[in-house]
Amino acid sequence: MGIKFIVLLLTFTLQYSFGFSQGEVELWGMTKNGGPWDQGVIFRVDSNGENIQIAFDFPFNEGRHPYGSLAFANNGKYYGMTSRGGANYNGVIFEFDALTEQCIKRHDFDSATSGNSPIGSLFLASDSLFYGMTEYGGANNLGCIFSFNISSFAVTKLFDFDSIHGSHPNGSLIQANDGFLYGITKYGGASNSGVLFLFDIATNTYQKKIDFDDTLHGGNPSGSLVQDSFGKLYGIA
Repeated sequence: MGIKFIVLLLTFTLQYSFGFSQGEVELWGMTKNGGPWDQGVIFRVDSNGENIQIAFDFPFNEGRHPYGSLAFANNGKYYGMTSRGGANYNGVIFEFDALTEQCIKRHDFDSATSGNSPIGSLFLASDSLFYGMTEYGGANNLGCIFSFNISSFAVTKLFDFDSIHGSHPNGSLIQANDGFLYGITKYGGASNSGVLFLFDIATNTYQKKIDFDDTLHGGNPSGSLVQDSFGKLYGIA
């Protein structure tokens, strides 16, 4: 089934500070700020929205200020990212065990090699690797696409954004029913209004699909795409 693109021409400011990941009974999420050091927390809440409890406070020297959601892996643990903190103050990837409420830093973003300042979430693809994007860093300091292996904790930079192919993504990747990853960038492209792109995880190749232009297709999209049961992708500019 082919992928059809629909761009919704809605203009508003979207700002989010937490994301949820649902287990069997509880919802787990993160906040950008708050906690004893105002660096953000991981919390759980009952599926009916009651009994909110803080499970982990992000400290100064580890990650801080997470934006996205927790992603559940097949090893029974959650993985997420922070936009700041870590050894280089460029953000981290962490592993969280909901049973023990232990949070372990697994990667320090270092700007040139793996990017910095991830705003979205990790996405677990069909090849059992997590994929994500950073808003800055990479070869051009315009962000990058990377993979993360939970077995080795290795982060591999796969693509450097530039002014032509999009720049400064601030959302997450999704895997559509054709097997490709899709995402959007806020800037870059022909009009510097962002792009919609495809990334093939089998060949690690990138294809730009749409240049946002502020008129026909909208401009400067934020967030992530979603797919419906008919194979259409939806986003907001």
